[in-house]
Amino acid sequence: MSPHRNSRRCLHWIVACSILGPGCATRPERPPAERIRALPFTERELDAVASFASGGELTFVERLATGGDRTVLVTKVDAPPSLVREVVLDADAYDDFVPQVVSSETLEASKTNRRIELEIEVPLSNFVYQLDYDSSDRESVNVSCAEGAFEGSQWRWDFLPLDDGSSTLLSYSSAMRIGNSNILLNQILAFHPDMETGFSFSSGLALLRAMKAEAERRSTETKDLADD
Repeated sequence: MSPHRNSRRCLHWIVACSILGPGCATRPERPPAERIRALPFTERELDAVASFASGGELTFVERLATGGDRTVLVTKVDAPPSLVREVVLDADAYDDFVPQVVSSETLEASKTNRRIELEIEVPLSNFVYQLDYDSSDRESVNVSCAEGAFEGSQWRWDFLPLDDGSSTLLSYSSAMRIGNSNILLNQILAFHPDMETGFSFSSGLALLRAMKAEAERRSTETKDLADD
């Protein structure tokens, strides 16, 4: 995979999200997205990726063996990895700083696992779904949709320290299955399968930017309190 920023392909995906194709076909079933485990770049490439990400979001796209695409969005956050991770795991507060999130609630929680129910605002009918968060790894958080609109989808957050740990290279990987969210949408995807990638990209970009903004806000707030 090769990185690109603001490419025509990404633009085409976003435009495709607004196109309504014929609604008379049924999309073939696919197995759940494979669990996301690795970043799309090596440790030796980290400095180059971080340099690109300092100027804006970086996007990678990979075709999965199970079908569909994995999108990986990367950005630099001016906050330490521990704080960025804390923001990602603060799902109960998503409705305060993540666009389109109407409500967010923890249903079950243990030391390294929790189940969250989210409702996001979309035209006609809101999406409601439950996510399982696995935070057993200190350098990443794995997320899967257990029930609801995006059942079978997989996501992953990675937190790589930069600048001696004062900032973070934040990576958000997404392998979405959106056909379960709406019967009409499932039919449309039969004609426009790249819409799934477009939705994954556009929603992931909004979420990545929200996490970055909130982490940097909290970091600045902590520094201001320390200076008082």
